[in-house]
Amino acid sequence: MLNEDANYAKAGHEIYRKQLSLSHSILPKYSNEIEGNDLTVLEDEKTLTIKGKDIIVVFDKGQCVFQNVMHKGKEVFSGGEDNFYRPVTGIDEGTIHNRANYAVEWKEGRLDKPEKTVNKVKYIVSEKQVFLFTEVSYNQDMLSVSTQYRIGSEGIEIQKSVINNYNINTIPRIGMTLIMPGKQNKVAWYGRGPWENYSDRKESAFIGSYESTVGEQYTSYIKPVECGGKEDVRHMKVTCEEDIGIQVMASEPFHFDIHNYSIMSCDKANYERDLEREDQSYLNLDYKHAGLGGDNGWTKTIRSEYWVEKGYYQYQFNINFINNF
Repeated sequence: MLNEDANYAKAGHEIYRKQLSLSHSILPKYSNEIEGNDLTVLEDEKTLTIKGKDIIVVFDKGQCVFQNVMHKGKEVFSGGEDNFYRPVTGIDEGTIHNRANYAVEWKEGRLDKPEKTVNKVKYIVSEKQVFLFTEVSYNQDMLSVSTQYRIGSEGIEIQKSVINNYNINTIPRIGMTLIMPGKQNKVAWYGRGPWENYSDRKESAFIGSYESTVGEQYTSYIKPVECGGKEDVRHMKVTCEEDIGIQVMASEPFHFDIHNYSIMSCDKANYERDLEREDQSYLNLDYKHAGLGGDNGWTKTIRSEYWVEKGYYQYQFNINFINNF
């Protein structure tokens, strides 16, 4: 930091900064207390409905997503679709010459429009929690996902096992997408920030506690692309003015982004005016998100240490309900 005025900046101007990690620090263990009141399950041909004093969860068996989650009479979220795609960046698209770009591989592999096959849905009921088990495959077993949901009246624990059989350098991400009511537009997180950051470009984004809004997560590029990502997140929450919403934690640091438009809306937009903004937000929670690359802008430049490559992955997200209204 400058001690006195210089010809290029005033005294107090920050020239350089660095954040040092404590190699022997320990992240406090998080206890995911989701049990509360007794629960019951009603099943019909298409849905499972889990009810308790403070909670109603409607799960779509045909799509393996939440139709709706209500807590204390307030809508909390819906969705929960597996997510393996991102709005392609200019570097992802590169050039079509010699097929030297990621976007062609991803779209030829139908990662942008995956075909889902539901192989199994079953559940077990105890007094205060419901265990829901699903097995889903995509694009003729190119991706296979086994999920265990542990549902209580105060939250939902989601454990996933993913097999990626794509024989390419990297897919964009491994994660899931929740859909939040539009009024839940306050975002807070403990992780890297305050600006967008990704696995291969995050050194300037220090770990700390940050607050923002959904609208402020958008970064304006000439063409709408992947943006607003946050790396190394320990926990985050999305709430409204009345402090109703969710808190998300995981078994290890994770990546997230949140916007009031869908991935597909962003992917097909040529200009910002083309974005189909909605009265709801899409919260993308990622166990792994591929780097952005950028050694040049016309070939595959995501370095191998930042790939999401063929293999087996396990992760867990813990979602706790917030309702202090």
